[in-house]
Amino acid sequence: MNRGASGKRAVQAALDSKVFAQASPQVRASLLNLAARIADDEKRSADEIAYLRQLVAITPASKYSTAAEARLKELGQ
Repeated sequence: MNRGASGKRAVQAALDSKVFAQASPQVRASLLNLAARIADDEKRSADEIAYLRQLVAITPASKYSTAAEARLKELGQ
């Protein structure tokens, strides 16, 4: 059974949700990290960069932002 498509839809629905901005920084960072990984898998580098930049902005000095900053450097950003 292929769950990838439904997982992508679930992540996108969470990002588009009206309550996303009200979620804790850790929840938002986790969802943005997933979205960035999906974008990377699908070779959508512009989207990946946008998600990683958002992630760094909301969770400075966290494990997610450290990894995001490293990935942004790999992407030349």
